[in-house]
Amino acid sequence: MLNEINAKRFNPQQIYEAKTLTDTMKELDCSSTFTAGKDGVITVEVNDKDPKRAADMVNAFIEELAKLMQNFALTDASQKRGFFEQQMKQAKNKLTDAEIHLDRTPNTSLKYLDAVRDLKYQEAIWEILAKQFEVAKLDEAKDFPMIQLLDKAIPPEKNQNPSVA
Repeated sequence: MLNEINAKRFNPQQIYEAKTLTDTMKELDCSSTFTAGKDGVITVEVNDKDPKRAADMVNAFIEELAKLMQNFALTDASQKRGFFEQQMKQAKNKLTDAEIHLDRTPNTSLKYLDAVRDLKYQEAIWEILAKQFEVAKLDEAKDFPMIQLLDKAIPPEKNQNPSVA
């Protein structure tokens, strides 16, 4: 997907003199290297005839990867918030039903004690869901990059790969 974005941004089909987009993607895949270390650092390398274009392509890969990761994070957070919101509505309805049941039960019977226990239980469930819902809302509202750029790519002073001319 990231190579598709670079294919549109940098027009490598023309640069690589490829006949089809598939051939262009193969060329980009051959010239691009992504390495994920155990320390969580992702290294992106691009070999190209033009050192400035190679650096620009690396930076574009990182920008697009950051956008994708942010989108995935927001989608996950939105789903969690929606789930807890739905669960809270159901819990609120059960809590209301428990309150009505307690109100209609004479306080001298065992049924009254059961109704009190049920009300307390429904209140506890609602409180737990409300806390989870608030956490999910905060997670959704966070606007932090999931990818932190350590070093922006700059064109090398001399060609690092003699096979790319």
